[in-house]
Amino acid sequence: MFVSRGFGERIEVSGSSDIEAMHFDQDGLRIYIAQERDHQDIISGLIVEFAGARKFRCLDESDIADYLASPEFIHGYNVLEVLAGGWSAEIHSLSGYGCGLREWLVATGNLCISVISGEEPLIRQLRWSFDKGPQA
Repeated sequence: MFVSRGFGERIEVSGSSDIEAMHFDQDGLRIYIAQERDHQDIISGLIVEFAGARKFRCLDESDIADYLASPEFIHGYNVLEVLAGGWSAEIHSLSGYGCGLREWLVATGNLCISVISGEEPLIRQLRWSFDKGPQA
């Protein structure tokens, strides 16, 4: 069974929210979430930074249907810490060993990113122009 807890600020996750961009380099993984677009084409969203990211995968919301069906899926957060039943559990069942790191799910109304990381993420609000894209 999938078990999670909310991380960061509790919000209403819009069905139209989405992963705008993702960047991975030696400084870690940065995920840009577009939450809302105003009439002047300004996007309000978040940047979620994982300095200790070790593994990540991109999922469509249909890929996490089992997670969403769990009574332990916590709604109202873009970032969830996965406590049981997630990707780490899949890795463990296939390989027979765990990674000893924490698992996170960055959830939107569309794409989601599953992250295995040694550290908690840093979450910041961010606004950007639709034409220019997000800038950290």
